[in-house]
Amino acid sequence: IFSGTRRCPPDFFHIGNLFIPSTVESCFNDDGSSLEVPGIKTVDNNWDTRGHKNRIVRVDQKALTLFAKLGNSKPASPALLNLHSESFVSILERLAANSVQLVDYVGADDLVGSRMLNEASSQDNKLIQKNSGKAKTFSKVIYSGPNIEAFNPLAQETKAEYRSNRSYDRIDLEKIQDDFIPRTLFQLACSVGEIEKSMAQTRFKDRPYSHFYRIATRDMIHPTNERCLFTAIVPPGLLHIDGISSIAIGDHSKLAVCSGFCGSLIADAFVRFQNSGHFHADDFRSVSLGTDDRFYSSIARRSLALNCLTNAYAPLWEVSTPLENGEDSLLGGRRLTGFGRAWNRDWPLRNQLERTAAVVEIDVLVSLTFGISVGELFQIYDVMFPVLAKKDRDAKINRKEMMASAFEYFERRGW
Repeated sequence: IFSGTRRCPPDFFHIGNLFIPSTVESCFNDDGSSLEVPGIKTVDNNWDTRGHKNRIVRVDQKALTLFAKLGNSKPASPALLNLHSESFVSILERLAANSVQLVDYVGADDLVGSRMLNEASSQDNKLIQKNSGKAKTFSKVIYSGPNIEAFNPLAQETKAEYRSNRSYDRIDLEKIQDDFIPRTLFQLACSVGEIEKSMAQTRFKDRPYSHFYRIATRDMIHPTNERCLFTAIVPPGLLHIDGISSIAIGDHSKLAVCSGFCGSLIADAFVRFQNSGHFHADDFRSVSLGTDDRFYSSIARRSLALNCLTNAYAPLWEVSTPLENGEDSLLGGRRLTGFGRAWNRDWPLRNQLERTAAVVEIDVLVSLTFGISVGELFQIYDVMFPVLAKKDRDAKINRKEMMASAFEYFERRGW
């Protein structure tokens, strides 16, 4: 809680991500001689309680105006962003100066969001039932949060016998059939027509909301996870409980672009700054897109290649003709092609190393649209994503080296 007057506006210091009180004293006593600002966790995966002068963020009227612009709130009462260090202020200034909100890019009349089925009331009303099983068509599939991960709409499926929230199996994207449908925790307890009637208030272009491709993410935000946003494209017909938030976008080209931005480390980092516990459907509207659109098609190609894993995505893939570019490929050499042609299982990215490379390249391309430097992206990764960094170390993935190579390549290429 903070306040001020016209004669005496707010002006105070903020230190975020504190775990013990002594860190405050250490920050104010630090002489700033060390260039390394401690992150949230150490390389040993312990909470980093060291202080540093740069951890002290001055919040004055200029900073509050910046917070208000980025948070789409009133300048007089903006939400306080949880910045880990002073250097993140300059990153936010770049985001504010070089961004457009998703709703303005798409157009307010060409999108609608929903959390779809309330888990509790939908069971009480006999619309759905908890019973691990596999539907025959996507129109009878009901997703919950664990089914999706970043750029992966087929991340996990429930075990045949569901016992706890750990009863999930990883899906091998290289082995699944073209018409694969995952096993899910909830099943329909009524007809598809009855479900659509129950959600009549959520229609889009005079059709049921579920009839569209949608960008979806888990509703619950856990800052201690490797990511806060687990964003993927889900196919028409698919339903989901309110553990997932989603948004339908009428323009398929813009849907592909927006899915890349929504799944990026930049979007994820901003959610962490906001310190929210949930990501609601309306929150998609305020996701920032960088204004340098030279890189949009490269972002969209990679996002579709990561998401369009089965023939349920054939209609989306086959209208992506404007994205076809025979010269685009991952830095490792894998060509990104086939857009606008008949969907083929060989077009999407299935190999995990290639998928990781594509995700890293999206993060770099998104950064370039904002004018964020490679050093600033390193800082975001090092400080804001300690769990992801640990998983990378365990998997022997040098993400920063991949980022650096991608930055050099895409800056030189210019698209």
